[in-house]
Amino acid sequence: MSQYQHYVPQFILRKYSDYTKPNYEDYVDKQQFDKALGKAKRRAGVNVLDFKDGFTKGRLRRSSCNKMFGLPDMYDAEIEIALSKLEQRVSTIIDAVENDFVNGKPATLIARPQKDLLRKFIFIMGYRNRNFHERFEGEKDDYNSNDRAELVAYMHEKGIKTPNHVWLETMRAFIDVDLGQEHECWYEWLTNHAYPADARWFWKNMTTSHLCFCTPESVDEEFMLTQNAYGVFEGPCSHRGWTDWHTFAPINHRLVIVMRNGFLGGIPNLPSNLAGVITRIATTSYPTLRFCSDGTSSSSHKFNPEDIFTFKFFHLPSTFVQRINSILIEEAVLTDMILYKSSSALRRALESYLGAEKPGFKIAIEKPREEGPEILRVDYCGIKKMDGAPEYERQAYLGMLERIARSLGSDCTAKFTLSTPQSIVVVPPLPPGFSARYKKLGFDGFVGSWLGDEAQALLISRLWIWTNHAVRTQSEETQKNMRRERLKLVCNLHPRRLWLHLRLMRLFTDRPEFVLTASRGEYLGGLVAEDNGGPEDVVIDCISIFSPKGVSRAMMRASGMRQYSELTENDCPSPLKDKYFMAAMAHVGSITDCDLPKLKQAAIKIEMDSNPLALKAAAKRLDWPEKVVHEMWIRYRVHQDFEKILGCVKLRGRTIQKLKELLFQLLYPLQ
Repeated sequence: MSQYQHYVPQFILRKYSDYTKPNYEDYVDKQQFDKALGKAKRRAGVNVLDFKDGFTKGRLRRSSCNKMFGLPDMYDAEIEIALSKLEQRVSTIIDAVENDFVNGKPATLIARPQKDLLRKFIFIMGYRNRNFHERFEGEKDDYNSNDRAELVAYMHEKGIKTPNHVWLETMRAFIDVDLGQEHECWYEWLTNHAYPADARWFWKNMTTSHLCFCTPESVDEEFMLTQNAYGVFEGPCSHRGWTDWHTFAPINHRLVIVMRNGFLGGIPNLPSNLAGVITRIATTSYPTLRFCSDGTSSSSHKFNPEDIFTFKFFHLPSTFVQRINSILIEEAVLTDMILYKSSSALRRALESYLGAEKPGFKIAIEKPREEGPEILRVDYCGIKKMDGAPEYERQAYLGMLERIARSLGSDCTAKFTLSTPQSIVVVPPLPPGFSARYKKLGFDGFVGSWLGDEAQALLISRLWIWTNHAVRTQSEETQKNMRRERLKLVCNLHPRRLWLHLRLMRLFTDRPEFVLTASRGEYLGGLVAEDNGGPEDVVIDCISIFSPKGVSRAMMRASGMRQYSELTENDCPSPLKDKYFMAAMAHVGSITDCDLPKLKQAAIKIEMDSNPLALKAAAKRLDWPEKVVHEMWIRYRVHQDFEKILGCVKLRGRTIQKLKELLFQLLYPLQ
């Protein structure tokens, strides 16, 4: 039976509603009170700006908390129970903070265990949301985030079958990790129980940022709650990376937790939207902890679970309240709804967002005339996504917000930047074959990833040409050493970038020096063209059965041997000739060291079960080196049982046949 599960807990949603907790003293016994409490929770309604049916149908309405900010069957029952218990514990902490706030206290006191639990909860709130659910959904071959190589290697090492299991097990580790000890201790435990990349992210958030409780100075202003609020950050981003200066965790419409990156403590003139309040917030959050100039942290005393932290309630001027709201509204373009407490506060937030002229905000891009989901666009301001990304939806989104604001009595007009073809970088439509393979290698759909891959591939291709020129007058030994070290470097590239490098080099086969000066317009179309494929494409098509760390090496070997076979075609017309066979033996090696684990294991077993005396006799009879005869025997046996060795793999018959041809005609030819 399907179960609707919230990624924002109902106890948070109810803080934006008209829910009022019944007074226990008004009821005869606990049973009647619990019944009244449940009824009050079910009847709790919230104000919603709803645009799940499209921006043209966006409207204000009332809704129950029961069926919003959630999805059916996001987590298994065990995780749902663990999250529920975590929410119950954290709700007690938040209730105590709210009680101090409502009673007019200037600060709230939180013990270290409760403070760490609250920090953990805030991180998990971002990790459990629907974006991560979508990221880890599907099979291993469908996973296309930029950490694909690391994730696949982790799944292979741990014997995990689907990315969703990685997500759920890692989330469970975040819930279970005991923070009541030194950082080094719990981090060591976490790295053994969670996906390492996300464990590092958790550690970074727990140790390099600090909590600040903020509230509006004006009683007429409030904080909005968007579906992705707990995953939004403020800070610089570009196609090369991003830094989260501030992240946000709304508690209710009048109180938000701002988490500030502690490494920014010593940076003057920080170009942040919250720069004006940084000094006050950063210097009073942790009396026992200070951030050094090198970004490390040190305590005035050792870790003590009995530490008590004093958190001041910072009263923010309207400017900064609305900047936080603007960040949240800006990032809500690809969500479905925004929660608000009062109509007047929503109008203020919309007026501030729509009327502001702040660099980097409200950038819209007109949809290109060419249709297709693989058209990429990016403007100079930073990371943007593929067609269907926020920049394509921004203009319609702003139009809806303007209409809603006017329905609330405002006369504001949306101010935004409309990017033109002159201010954006254009990538031509990606052919289906190219796009499918690029995604298999981990492309996450972000133009930032594309630009980084393209730039790195171009640099490596230029390095390849430069080194060829630099050593051509050197000794043969020097050239050999250079090629060996260069090969190591290239094989350590991310497979996506290596693949683009191989396509670039093939594009400039007839004039390799052209890669040193070529403009994007001169190579971009050819780089993604379907007819610029090579033997490494077969490796990508079968990537699920290659070892994660061997994909780059296999692609490089395949491309290199194809190039060699073409260069020697006149005097070596067939890959089965002696010259090619010996070259493949020298450059690729034995099939017992291949990059397909199942074939490698089978080849090693065949080698161990072989009859050395019989092979020695065969070598003498054929007048071949024993090493060659031994290798040929293993290859023939593997070739003979190829389909049986692979077993049940989710690959088409034609793909399996291409892989067989790649292995036994190009990489491990049969003499």
